[in-house]
Amino acid sequence: MRRRTIFLTGLAVVVPAGAASAAPVLRVEAGGDQVRATPGVACVQIAGKDGGPRGRCSGRRYPLHTRGRVALRGGERVQLRFSRPPGVVKWRLLRSASSHPRTVLAGQAHRSPAGRGRFAFTLPRRVPCAAVLDVYATYGAGSGKRDHVWWAGVRTPACKGA
Repeated sequence: MRRRTIFLTGLAVVVPAGAASAAPVLRVEAGGDQVRATPGVACVQIAGKDGGPRGRCSGRRYPLHTRGRVALRGGERVQLRFSRPPGVVKWRLLRSASSHPRTVLAGQAHRSPAGRGRFAFTLPRRVPCAAVLDVYATYGAGSGKRDHVWWAGVRTPACKGA
């Protein structure tokens, strides 16, 4: 396996080639609709010389541009399929796709019994008007911990006439 050295805040870390540049793929499924989410920011944390966390983030500028939309309805189960299984997955519904969006609903997704790399959450019966599903996932722990963020376009019934 090829390896390359990446310098983060003055420290050298050896990682497999391509590991720092390729974000995992996320597919969002609900009610028969499916969309591939747009990757946003990815961060890597390592322990600094003083023992405190050090890190580096890279990715796309916000707001992220999404392709396609998944219709979300109250009480519906939303499936999140990751190409690499994360440890913790949190989600937020955002009112708009702007640089400073307002969160209208948030929660944590749980591992789905459907398989490895699958997480799911159930929406409440009343879903507010939202345009973006923001998904945050953590990979690993301690030194070498990685965080990734994705955006997926959504539409909700509450947005009609808004």
